[in-house]
Amino acid sequence: MLSSSLGLSNTTSLPPSLPIPPPSLLSLPPSLPPSLPPSLPPSLPPIPPSHSQPPPCRSLLCERGALVRADGSCRWSQEGSIVMASVTGPRQAPGHKEDAERATLDVVFQPWSGSPGDLEHHYEHTIRRTLESVVNLTLHPRTCITVVLQVVQADGSMLSCAFNAACTALVDAGIPMTQMLASVTVAQLPSRGLILDPDASEEQAASAHFCFVHPFHYHFPSAGVSGDEGQAQDPTLVIGDGLLCGAASAKGEGQGFSADDYFDAMELCSFACRKVAQFARLSLGKSLQTYA
Repeated sequence: MLSSSLGLSNTTSLPPSLPIPPPSLLSLPPSLPPSLPPSLPPSLPPIPPSHSQPPPCRSLLCERGALVRADGSCRWSQEGSIVMASVTGPRQAPGHKEDAERATLDVVFQPWSGSPGDLEHHYEHTIRRTLESVVNLTLHPRTCITVVLQVVQADGSMLSCAFNAACTALVDAGIPMTQMLASVTVAQLPSRGLILDPDASEEQAASAHFCFVHPFHYHFPSAGVSGDEGQAQDPTLVIGDGLLCGAASAKGEGQGFSADDYFDAMELCSFACRKVAQFARLSLGKSLQTYA
């Protein structure tokens, strides 16, 4: 009798004051259909899977003014790969190299030990042709500018390391340049795909190598332009659209790379060259006491 007077029952249903909502209210509203795909909005294109998390490069170290007798010098290291670069000139060019309209640029690549071989001569030709596109040679006719690159320690990615060292040494020597450059090496491993800044062991196991050089410069805001709080704005990094150099090679017969591999490596290098350019500005900015 007590249980019936209190309105209790043996069932576990909700009391009449709290009715169970109809099934239509438990589903998503019409504005959010259940079949909505888990993708990015149309305004943000999806990042390619290969570039969603680019592999990091090795640590960089730059020492400007490492040689006293040179007009400009730089010690550039990428962990185990170290290149010492020196620049002399502009000086009076020898008679057989004298040009009445422009300066002559010479590049010497010295290996860690022994005499230069075919590979070193190929590096000299590649670096010289690339530097001639960024150095303003018409300002110093009948002169000669010499860039000497000495390998101190070789642990892979030596061509990119030499490119970065030569550019920093030219800036240290005060050579007028239209743009600076940043270089990164990419290796294609059968088991790991594309990797940035490979060391010697990774290059040995790679089936193909790519070396790309991107031009870059910094856009400084006009005088008197300041930020929201009256502080000077930082310069903006501008990476050139084109390539100054794009070298690719395959190792062994039957091994090679496709056009898609080449373009994927080039796109991957554009991410890494931006990091190299930011590091170059940071290291040169501290030594030149400009923007810190």
